Amino acid sequence: MSDAQTGELSGKVAIVTGSASGIGQGIALGFLRAGARVIAADLNANVETRNLAARERLEGQLHEVRADVTQEDDIARIIEAAQERYGRLDIMVNNAGGSGALEPILDIDAKGFDLTFALLVRSVFLGIRHAGRFLKAQGEGGVILTTGSIAARAGGCSPSLYAAAKAAVVQLSAMSAVELAPYSIRVNTVSPGPIMIPGFASSGISAEQLIALQPWPEAGQPSDVAAAMTFLASEKCRFATGSDWVLDGGILAQGPLWLERLYGKST
Repeated sequence: MSDAQTGELSGKVAIVTGSASGIGQGIALGFLRAGARVIAADLNANVETRNLAARERLEGQLHEVRADVTQEDDIARIIEAAQERYGRLDIMVNNAGGSGALEPILDIDAKGFDLTFALLVRSVFLGIRHAGRFLKAQGEGGVILTTGSIAARAGGCSPSLYAAAKAAVVQLSAMSAVELAPYSIRVNTVSPGPIMIPGFASSGISAEQLIALQPWPEAGQPSDVAAAMTFLASEKCRFATGSDWVLDGGILAQGPLWLERLYGKST
């Protein structure tokens, strides 16, 4: 029996949105390696994810669905794909997203606001709603996870509207955890800091630049987020619900570094 068949998520069926690249791809591959069967949902083709799965002989556990997470019909179709393909659903990961409107608040129009919240908040609401209803009807509990951001907790980490949207996501997940707990459905967020994804590399940002932002001496990788998601989705973490797990290499812990800025030293 392979490691995947005996992994932490063996026998589980998971949906991962935004799985074609970056953090979502890392989560999908991490779940596959842990033994889950994965519905990989993205607006773009999961070609690289599929190739990586094939390289590790995990492609038999992977099924792709093209979906726009801002559209309710597409979210419903992802849930249906899990039922039709694998006969059940155990884990829903709301990961798909984007930067949204990048301008200062005074320069963002209502359309930019609506598009940003549709992509970052409405999509999560729809994922929680549809997956939660399915898991409740299935009657065996389950797990709903969402990719948040440290931008939800502190200023200066992202554009303003993105931060507001991620704060909404964290609170929405927490309140959903309270409502779904009676059905043994756990709901948590994982909030990364800067993670070394292709978008950074393509814009000329290096791992060394990310390391300079944080106390931890290594840049965060999609596999780090995947490891946290795998743990939260597993039975090892069965008492955790309503929480926001921060993965930022100590950025929030180090704070604004006022003493260092004022006096050139940290104490």
